[in-house]
Amino acid sequence: MTIKGFYKLVIHPRTFLSDYSKKIFQKESLTNEIIEREKIISLISPVELTFSEIKILNIETIINELVKYMRIYGFSENSMNEKENYYEYGVDINQFRIFLMLLHSFSSNGLASISLRIKSKKVTLDTNNISSVYNRLKEVNSFYLEIENIEGIQHEVLFQIANIEDDALTFRANTLYKKQKFMDEIPDNGFINLENLNQHSYPSQLLWNKPVDIVFTWVNSEDEEWKKMILEYKTEEELDFDRYQNFDELKYALRAIEKHIPWVRNIYIVTNCIKPKWLGSDEKINWISHEEVFPSKDYLPTFSSHAIESCLHRIDGLSEYFIYFNDDVFLMKNMKKTDFFKSNDCSISFMESYGASFYPREVDDESYINASLNGKRLLEKKFGISPVQFHKHVPHVLRKSILMQMEEDFKESYEIVRLNRFREKTDISTISFLYHHYAYFKKESVRESRLGHLIRNTNYRAKARAIKVTTPHFICINDGGGSSTDGNYKEWMLEFLEKYYPTPAIWEKDEETVD
Repeated sequence: MTIKGFYKLVIHPRTFLSDYSKKIFQKESLTNEIIEREKIISLISPVELTFSEIKILNIETIINELVKYMRIYGFSENSMNEKENYYEYGVDINQFRIFLMLLHSFSSNGLASISLRIKSKKVTLDTNNISSVYNRLKEVNSFYLEIENIEGIQHEVLFQIANIEDDALTFRANTLYKKQKFMDEIPDNGFINLENLNQHSYPSQLLWNKPVDIVFTWVNSEDEEWKKMILEYKTEEELDFDRYQNFDELKYALRAIEKHIPWVRNIYIVTNCIKPKWLGSDEKINWISHEEVFPSKDYLPTFSSHAIESCLHRIDGLSEYFIYFNDDVFLMKNMKKTDFFKSNDCSISFMESYGASFYPREVDDESYINASLNGKRLLEKKFGISPVQFHKHVPHVLRKSILMQMEEDFKESYEIVRLNRFREKTDISTISFLYHHYAYFKKESVRESRLGHLIRNTNYRAKARAIKVTTPHFICINDGGGSSTDGNYKEWMLEFLEKYYPTPAIWEKDEETVD
């Protein structure tokens, strides 16, 4: 007994005895809970599914497994407000603790990523919070279960909580038209055929699960043919080699894609260079030449990223929904499709919090600033609104149909930017500036915030320390400012990328086969 406990026994004996009895009761309760959890988990672990079944694990599989061990009531199809990847079930509150243990077992076995959403707050289950989650659920009418299998297929389940009293199933939610069903009326398969049970019950959010592609633009500065081609138009002294240096960033950017968003459908790499030596073949990787996306060879060759970006929506077979990466942008966290696109198909733009494009254009301004100011004037003329925000140095979330509309609306400006062999003051920045404001004014885009770090050779040590404290969604290891000749920066960058993305992607060649 501690001194504090002895003092309480002498001065407040009743309080001491009360607290002591509670501790004993809680200890016994916790022990019983652990025993119960171990029994349940041993009962279903490992779940008897083949590898191929696990790979395509979906909500029906999970629900069927759960139904074996507890009461879950499904609503028949003719009584549901059916939506793609949305399901609605009832669950008996008296079996919630077992229900949560089963869910945790599925998640911990790697069969699916499972989390709960209770009153808009997302909760991930672990061995330490099952009791607290259980207590929270006892106070609400319903909750959502978000499930994602290893292939990135997402489902959302709405569970209406029911109490079983006097042989009747009584749902708590007032949104349900008919709240009660007698147990002897429920068929053996557990599905309730009530035409009006959920007449007024609608999902608060639908999960978005359409095909999404990735697009990169890339230059291989080690390609001798590319060097000969660019030197026909500019001397080495005129070129900014910071913009064209290749430190294998693409390899690590692709590793980050495979690691954090494996659900992407296709990856397109748009370039006028030969493939890097480390890149093998894979059905997901598509090597696209400039000739395939530009409307005419008269525009080629080009070395302007603004010109190339103006043609990305012309990639044959490209999904309506795609994400554009520069090869110096890297994912740092697992993300879902709904982190990039909303359920109403709107793309999500990650804009800077401050305005930057509100001053007159100057000839000696950075090319990206002039391109933004030119785009600003186009938007002012079309919408009567003057945008000032730049997009962050993070991935660009795009819709192909919106880009096609932009080309139709601004034909003359598209022609000018495509004719420029290098970045010029007459450019427009179709993707990094124009799209995000155009789509927003058209109500086809929304704005949200994601944590991203812009890393340069002037701040990389400070940014590395910040990343250790809080992992961002994205980082951009930027070029410019003499970075191509900064040996310390290059050394740090390669060490950093190898540390965070050490595992070769499936499309990389074995080291022995790389020349």
